[in-house]
Amino acid sequence: ISPDVAALKDKIRKLKVGQFGYFFVIDAKPGKQLGNLLVHPAKEGQNILDMKDDAGRPFVREMLDKRNGVIRYPWANKELGETTAREKLVAFREFPEWGWLVAGGSFVHEINAEFTHLRNLYIGAVLVALVLVAALLYVAIRRTVTVPLDEVRGLAQRMATGDLTGRLTAHRKDEIGDLISAMNGVSDGLSGAVQKVRESCDLIATASGEIASGNRDLSARTEQQAASVEETASSMEEL
Repeated sequence: ISPDVAALKDKIRKLKVGQFGYFFVIDAKPGKQLGNLLVHPAKEGQNILDMKDDAGRPFVREMLDKRNGVIRYPWANKELGETTAREKLVAFREFPEWGWLVAGGSFVHEINAEFTHLRNLYIGAVLVALVLVAALLYVAIRRTVTVPLDEVRGLAQRMATGDLTGRLTAHRKDEIGDLISAMNGVSDGLSGAVQKVRESCDLIATASGEIASGNRDLSARTEQQAASVEETASSMEEL
């Protein structure tokens, strides 16, 4: 099985956690080989049993004692020239059949950066969705509420200026449809009232004309009668 184990180790070396994180395997079998790095990107073959973090904590022994779990510890990668420790997170699990302790981890800020990136993607997607929903709501409200109300306002303004010929088409069965029907009813009622007033005015004008004609005829007769009376009076004075 040596070729298969070698292939497996090669695959483990190639696994990455973010940009700088990696996987490694520690020999967990009791004995002199305890703590040997069986798989590691750079330190394979070294024994790290007594390795301590930047706070002096023997984190490797703690991992071997626990066998399974998650550990956090401050770590400065001195091979890369780092002088300030950063918090590192490592998850580990024992593979007892082979006596391996398989671990993988990375710096917390890098893991958080991935989370922050995903969070920002989700927030961006939600914001885009909200903008689309708001745009659709705006278009829907404009078509169903704003535009009909503008038409009703225009009809009311025409009625206020004396134009009672305007009508709106009402196909809706909601409150705005009822408002349009009511405005059409008001326009129809005002048109009917104005027509009746006009008819009454025409009747009054006709009656006034007839009265004026009668007055003129009466005046003419009165003048004729007055002339007759004057002639009679003159005749009587001559006698």
